[in-house]
Amino acid sequence: MLVAPLDPECPHENLGAAQKITLVARLLHGMGLMVHFVDSSHSQPRWKRETQGAPCTIGDVPVTLWRPPMFRSRPVGKLLNVIHLGNLPERLAALNPSLVWLYNPYAFEARLGSALARRCNAKVLLELEDLPTARRRGLSPKPWIDQIYFQGLLRTCDFITYVNADLMRSHPPRKGRSMLFPSIIGSDLESMPLRTRFSEAPFRIGYFGGLEREKGAEALLAAVPVLPAHWRLVATGTGSLSRDFESLMQRHPDRLEFHGQVTRGRLIELMGTCDAIVNPHSPISAMANGVFPFKVCEALVTGALLISTPVPAIAEPIEEAFIAFDGSATDFVASLDLAPDRYRCTTSAINRVREAILARYSEAAVSAQLRALLGGVRA
Repeated sequence: MLVAPLDPECPHENLGAAQKITLVARLLHGMGLMVHFVDSSHSQPRWKRETQGAPCTIGDVPVTLWRPPMFRSRPVGKLLNVIHLGNLPERLAALNPSLVWLYNPYAFEARLGSALARRCNAKVLLELEDLPTARRRGLSPKPWIDQIYFQGLLRTCDFITYVNADLMRSHPPRKGRSMLFPSIIGSDLESMPLRTRFSEAPFRIGYFGGLEREKGAEALLAAVPVLPAHWRLVATGTGSLSRDFESLMQRHPDRLEFHGQVTRGRLIELMGTCDAIVNPHSPISAMANGVFPFKVCEALVTGALLISTPVPAIAEPIEEAFIAFDGSATDFVASLDLAPDRYRCTTSAINRVREAILARYSEAAVSAQLRALLGGVRA
């Protein structure tokens, strides 16, 4: 059973979380497990009765869809879902799941996972992607409610996966086993043909993350008007800054190529055209190293040069394969001047990091690690 914030009826296929959840569903299905999917996203602010066992698909994986009631106010709806689970635990327990996979230690996921563990003796796996208090939520009490449940999950989970090595060290499991899990490299990206970068101008720098200030996209907007003449920014995605990217492209069509939300196939194609890829995420050290951008490993696997703000450690020494910058527009533009020579000097290191990531985080590699981690969980 997979409990995660993804609405199959309106998927956001190129967001990192959605892509990772989809690939997790595919891996569980490939291990012979029937996937019952509980959508905890409350993505549509409207009244809708609960969904119980509807046939559905996540990507290409057949699942049964379960969802608590939705309300017109998303914050109110999510709070009510936490307070009152209704008969959802009983209905799900009747399916006799052997494994309950929780995407993040949010209060709803935690309550439901704990209820199922008590009712049907299911093993519980916590996929720790974000620390509950890592991101700023204004005056919302939700992070602190989630934090309470997180502490309980650390004591009771049978398995925990961690999005970076710092989290693995700072929040060790109280029992059971653990695994480092920053990314899954889809087969479509793994099979991308490699090519030599920086062979001709204009050089292309790609951004393929969310268009939000927290993601660092605002710095890219500031950088576009002052990009060197032989550089062009290629961007995809959606978010609160979408209109800013659209209007900026109209003013600087020679420096910004903005595609909006694209299909996964088109995303892979665009990544393959870039000489470098940027990860401008706001300082993760200020978030207690509680997150790790999904796109970092994807960018490194393309063979392009990565230009990135500092990120927490994972198992591989990826620092040798990217240029670090401080997240500002000024330092980003300065990094572009270094990029061609840095790529030529580090091509072998980029290839080594690429192979190391594929050896550990390709679909086949993650599946093998999961089988070892979950040994004894029945299909």
